[in-house]
Amino acid sequence: MNYLTDRVSEFVQDLIEGKKHLGAVGALLAVLACLTRILPMRAQRQRICDGRLYIACLQRDYRKAAMILTAFAKHDRPGADAMRLFLQEILVHIDAKHARTLQAARHFDPDLAPVLDAALLWADGKSAEALDKLDIIPKSFPARVQAAELKRAFLLEGRHHEQFAEDGIRRLADDADRPMFQYASSVAAAADSAGRTDLLRTAIERIERDRAAIQKSDRALSRYAQHAVDASMWLLDLEGAKQVIAALRRRGMDTAASRLERRIRLGEIEAMSPLIRKAHQDILARAGMLAASPDDADAVLVIPSAALRANKIDYPGFRADIRFVLQTIAAHLDALGMSYQVRGQVKLHGTEDLRLPFFAYHGVGRQERPAFQGDRSPVALQLRYRWLFRLVGFLQAAGCGPPARRRGCIGR
Repeated sequence: MNYLTDRVSEFVQDLIEGKKHLGAVGALLAVLACLTRILPMRAQRQRICDGRLYIACLQRDYRKAAMILTAFAKHDRPGADAMRLFLQEILVHIDAKHARTLQAARHFDPDLAPVLDAALLWADGKSAEALDKLDIIPKSFPARVQAAELKRAFLLEGRHHEQFAEDGIRRLADDADRPMFQYASSVAAAADSAGRTDLLRTAIERIERDRAAIQKSDRALSRYAQHAVDASMWLLDLEGAKQVIAALRRRGMDTAASRLERRIRLGEIEAMSPLIRKAHQDILARAGMLAASPDDADAVLVIPSAALRANKIDYPGFRADIRFVLQTIAAHLDALGMSYQVRGQVKLHGTEDLRLPFFAYHGVGRQERPAFQGDRSPVALQLRYRWLFRLVGFLQAAGCGPPARRRGCIGR
């Protein structure tokens, strides 16, 4: 039953994330919510509630989402995903009275009261007081997760990467025996942004340890395989992601394995696997987990985790565009006989303070970087290879780039 529930939940998740048949899926979930209410299927009821909330958010009907959650809390305890949606996405769009109504519901977790208070304070512009509220460590694990996730959202909104990374490592240590892939990935990205390679190493080791642990149990593997694969892709650890997929196949979970292969577009990214492998090795080297490679190249090619990840605001083909440009640059540098290092980037975006000129997506260099001799200077390299960027644009315009290119909003 657990395996079937996981696969059905993933199918519904794919429909919702693809924004397909939202009205029909929402109506079906509402019917299932009524049918399962009298059955001993608490986990299934929570996932149904999660799906209904997600659809309401996509439809921007936040009041409806709040009413769904409040009605659910009258007869059952909301799950972690539902509360995360409410605290981080729904609450800012509704009147505070809906939050108090939810808090008064019979099955609202009392440990979440200070977390809810913090969310209300933040929405009211009282950021310092909100952060003070989240310094507490709730007794229950679900409440600890919500407090940690909300503080993460607040600190990253203010670009306090190092503060979040330090706080995140402490919170990961508080629940060392529970898989926390998504949170650990965020900690790794913040540590990379802050230049704290010591914290980056701790976050990577936690992801690797959790990934190994879930492969020892059919139930844990079925439940957390997607989280483990997503976290591996954050670290540009393609081999780690393949390891989880292989474990699913060994245990007879072929449907789940095939879905994850499609989700990460394994067939598409295989051609880029040598670059991805070097980028992951660079991340491990910077974290002190591998020996550093010699620093004798002419330039640096930065491979961001954004090339492998995906999120709900992407337009079709966006990630493929990033991979195409990076592969084209690498191919032309190889053809020119120019040596280059491959650098892995876990952080979302920001400033790169590198000694060598570099190619990067969604990043800039520091202006105070020292000058270089001859045609290895950043300006000379930019002028010399301006034609390369023009060529990339020409190839894409001529239809030689990724076939799925469409107009739309650029994701991150």
